Amino acid sequence: MYSENLIVSAENSRPFAFQQHLSSSSSTTTSANAKPMSNEIAQMPPPSTLGCRFKAMLKLRDDELRATAGHVPPPSTEEIVQLYEMLLSELTSNQKLIINDLTLIAVHQREHARGIADAICARILKVPAEQKLPSLYLLDSIVKNFGQEYVTNFALRLPEVFCEAYRQVQPHLHPAMRHLFDTWSEVFPPSAQRKIEAELQLSQVVNNSQSSNMNPLRASESPSPSHGIHVNPKYLQQLERSTVDSTRGKKWCGLFVGDDCVQEELLEKAVPGDDDGERKMNFAWRVDKMGADIRNLKFMTQVLGFGLLVVVVLVGMVQNRIQRKIMRMLMHLLFVMLGVVTSGLLVQTQFQSGFISIDCGLPEGKDYTEKSTGINYISDTNFIDSGVSKMVSSEDKITHQQQFSYLRSFPNGMRNCYKISVTSGTKYLIRASFLYGNYDGLNEPPQFDIHLGSNLWDTVKLTNASQSSYRELMHTPTLNYVHICLVNTGNGIPFISAIEFRNMDFNNVYKTSGATTLARLAGLDFGSFTNLTYRYMDDFHDRLWEPYSNDQWAQLHNPINNDLPSRDYELPISVIWTAATPRNANGVSLDFYFDALNETTQQQCYFYLHFAEVQKLAPNETREFNITLNGEDFYNLLRPGHFVNTIFDPSPYNVFYKNNNISLVKTEASTLPPIINALEIYQVKDFSQLETQQDDVDAITNIKKVYRVTQNWQGDPCAPVAYMWEGLNCNFNGTPRITSLNLSSRGLTGHIAVYISKLTELESLDLSNNSLIGEIPVFLVENLPSLRVLNLQNNNLTGLIPNALLQKSSEGVLSLRLGQNPSLCESGPCDQQTKDKSKENNSVIYILASVSAFLMLLLVVLAAVNIIYIKKRKLKDDVYIHMESGDPLESKRRQYSFDEVVNMTNNFEKVLGRGGFGTVYYGIIDDIPVAVKMLLQSSVQGYQEFLAEVKFFMRVHHRNLTSLIGYCNEDDNIGLIYEYMANGNLNEHLSGKTTRKKFLTWEDRLQIAVDVAQGLEYLHSGCKPPIIHRDVKCTNILLNENFQAKLADLGLSKSFIFSGDTHVSTMVAGTPGYLDPEYQTSNKLTEKSDVYSFGVVLLKIITGEAAAASKAHNNAHISQWVGSVVARGDIERIVDPSLEGDFDIYSAWKAVEVAMACVSISSKERPYMRDVLVELKECLAVESARKNVGAKDSNELVTMNPVTEISPIAR
Repeated sequence: MYSENLIVSAENSRPFAFQQHLSSSSSTTTSANAKPMSNEIAQMPPPSTLGCRFKAMLKLRDDELRATAGHVPPPSTEEIVQLYEMLLSELTSNQKLIINDLTLIAVHQREHARGIADAICARILKVPAEQKLPSLYLLDSIVKNFGQEYVTNFALRLPEVFCEAYRQVQPHLHPAMRHLFDTWSEVFPPSAQRKIEAELQLSQVVNNSQSSNMNPLRASESPSPSHGIHVNPKYLQQLERSTVDSTRGKKWCGLFVGDDCVQEELLEKAVPGDDDGERKMNFAWRVDKMGADIRNLKFMTQVLGFGLLVVVVLVGMVQNRIQRKIMRMLMHLLFVMLGVVTSGLLVQTQFQSGFISIDCGLPEGKDYTEKSTGINYISDTNFIDSGVSKMVSSEDKITHQQQFSYLRSFPNGMRNCYKISVTSGTKYLIRASFLYGNYDGLNEPPQFDIHLGSNLWDTVKLTNASQSSYRELMHTPTLNYVHICLVNTGNGIPFISAIEFRNMDFNNVYKTSGATTLARLAGLDFGSFTNLTYRYMDDFHDRLWEPYSNDQWAQLHNPINNDLPSRDYELPISVIWTAATPRNANGVSLDFYFDALNETTQQQCYFYLHFAEVQKLAPNETREFNITLNGEDFYNLLRPGHFVNTIFDPSPYNVFYKNNNISLVKTEASTLPPIINALEIYQVKDFSQLETQQDDVDAITNIKKVYRVTQNWQGDPCAPVAYMWEGLNCNFNGTPRITSLNLSSRGLTGHIAVYISKLTELESLDLSNNSLIGEIPVFLVENLPSLRVLNLQNNNLTGLIPNALLQKSSEGVLSLRLGQNPSLCESGPCDQQTKDKSKENNSVIYILASVSAFLMLLLVVLAAVNIIYIKKRKLKDDVYIHMESGDPLESKRRQYSFDEVVNMTNNFEKVLGRGGFGTVYYGIIDDIPVAVKMLLQSSVQGYQEFLAEVKFFMRVHHRNLTSLIGYCNEDDNIGLIYEYMANGNLNEHLSGKTTRKKFLTWEDRLQIAVDVAQGLEYLHSGCKPPIIHRDVKCTNILLNENFQAKLADLGLSKSFIFSGDTHVSTMVAGTPGYLDPEYQTSNKLTEKSDVYSFGVVLLKIITGEAAAASKAHNNAHISQWVGSVVARGDIERIVDPSLEGDFDIYSAWKAVEVAMACVSISSKERPYMRDVLVELKECLAVESARKNVGAKDSNELVTMNPVTEISPIAR
């Protein structure tokens, strides 16, 4: 828990309370705004490691002297004692840890033992009664564990100190003090003990206790003092068993002592009844950074040298018993030394508890401790399956910390993800670091996205090859792992240098309203004299604090006279003991300006302002000021004290992208200008995209392991939709669920994995064309109630087909495909005829079987010949029927040999493009340009599409469908030859990626839309049976030399088998963003599926925006964004701004209406393509008329009043 006062300002214009954290355990605010603390709030936080604070204070002193005087004399006893006295004020709660810290500080300052001993004794004499016993325990800890110097100095004042404390504490604590006194019998001189016994008559006290029916106090019965210090009986028993003679160097506990900040918990785990605020630790070592490294290295070197010496001695030893006894002794000593080294290594690990520090690209099995920070880094190889390790340039390696030497680059795959185990429900500060360092020799820093889980974290845009960059998030995971994903956006290869997690669940700080993920925009250190960025170990939680200065500001510092820094937020001493103030001593305000993270109109941020008075004010001096944010009251009448006040608002503030302002304004009652020590700004991130349901994630992850799926299955399986795992389809109604799994032709072996049964929302499963064995499991029926399509063709499955599957298939509920599994059978035995009959008629059976087989073979051959003849004749007729007269390529339509293809492409010289199934080359046939798409030999799906496309073009032809000139099917060389489309695809023109100079006007765009609609209308209405394209998108719309649009890539098209059919059940295929959501969830393909895709194309033609979720529109689909703008009636915001308003308003509105009707969620609400075509032709006619009128009247000057022009109301 933490110390917290709730402050409510009477003048505050905001309707909620501000929270002010106080770091001093004994300090309370003097403001009239303060409310009493509740019992829960009043409990104190566990302290930071005081030993490390002490070193930080000395380091700060040295830095300031170095900066001002140029040399650093060693600290005097007065300075050491003054700092120690400040730390002694902590000894009011959490006694064990504080006693440990103060004890260890004392041992490192033995040369100042006299002054420290006097300071402790003076404290015991002056503190209230309830603080005397813990102070005595500190004295006890020091004298029993460390040198004679302290024993001698304490002995001089022990009678005075102990007797005074004994008289003032509560009587029920006297037995505990008597026990403490008894343990000093072998420590302090007998004269001091006799003087105490005589003055307090301690033996009589014990006798009186016995006479009052009280048992003599034993160590195991030590009571718990009422002030909250609980004496651990085990500790007292251990003291009894092993008292210390410091002159002989004995200790009751082992310490790994060095010159740096080391802490060991001297007392064991507290007994039941400890304060809730007290930390429960069994063994809490704390180690400073470089000192621990040097000491461990030195120690291990000594041990290894000693071990080698032992080995040499052992080799030389033989024969007699004395030698063997020496051998055993040396071996025992060696094991003891190794045990000490192991403990030393555990020290450093324990001190970084809650840290996950990953060096991305570090070779497998490697780890190290970064020299300047003392942070332990490990390799990333256990957290990711992809990427390649690279090293930055030698120059950048020298000038950056060690974790920037390597990086992991991701040249393959759109999304590559780390999976890092964490503790769910724990608040983490997550840091991703990047240093390009010209690792690839191109000197072109990339730009890419980084995702946390399924949500966009940020866009990483690097401009300086030698400058490191980082992104920080405050996030509380809901699962026991997180995904950090690097996403290729087409602007360079993503990479990452380091990933760090820091546990921020301490003292209940950084409160927000609700479960919020925050981006840390800034951690600023005001008034810094060193101009250094501080992190671990200055900050035990490894927050980054960057120096910030302003020409209008002055720096303040005076650390020696200040109290301790914040305990709640645990800010670094080096940060909180400096401050900024207006350079003009009479300055009225101190102003700070900042920008937000993203270029959006308004964002929400949390602010944490840290204040502490760093000057000793005279009685007539007052420092008081108000705080405003963008002119709005944030907090009023703040008077910084000699403790840390953290002012924050538990609700976020709305800020703008540019020029936000925080002002500290001096009040009329103040004689001094305002100050500020540190500031943190956190921006609220929209992480609303849900991740895939966990049972589905576990199931598909196990399927990946069982079948050793090698494709890029990383991160969340479903979300975001643009990076859905290949072969999956998902339902996004609420939490995403996997509804379709296609692992066809993936080389799968073994049985059908039981984990498939965990995908309980599965509607389609395709495991065809693999080498699966075993029986078809019943769970495909029992555990998958929504299954509608099951394709197990072409495997090696055996046994009976489950009756339930056959029944669902016969009822039309399930599309079942089981062909080419020779050992499958529907019912009865699957091997042979009855044995009796075979025994009686073996010879007859053999003869009949042979004759039957021959006759059957003959019939099959004749039937095949007949079928082939009929099909060839039909194809020939079809081609003849659909040929257009006058086509210059009409005579070229035929099958070409591979040599002819090589010649027409000039040995595949010019590449026009690449797709998922092959490469498209430029070719020439009789001086006529053509496009040749050659199929990849490894693409099974591509071959199926090749066959489909050849069959398609044999029976359909239309001026708005790309024409097939011929094909090649020779051995493994398979290709399709099309007419050449000189102006590429529509997407290139809309996205601006084409080098062609033609600009698409509004009339051009409508003409293209009409062309595409005509092609689709022909497929739906002009073909018998109707044909569904299935992949209508901008890249499949090609433009010839006259910018006539034609639909391409018809290999995925489907025909209705019967004219009365309303849909086709099929595996989902198409492109995310263009896919009909109803088709995705139901697998029912209708012509309205093409209508939806065309609607998305039409929206892209109108807006010029991307079809899928876009960051520019808060990751909304184009239809969602347009729908929201339509509701406001803002047509000019919808239409592509590059048109600069050159379009007819009515025509634009009508086109938008048509597009929005096409993308209706329900297919029943979508129009048919014939209706769409009629509407678009009307839009084109209106725009053409406007153009003609404009051309006719272009020489006339027209004055228009823009105020009277009213945009049509959204329909």
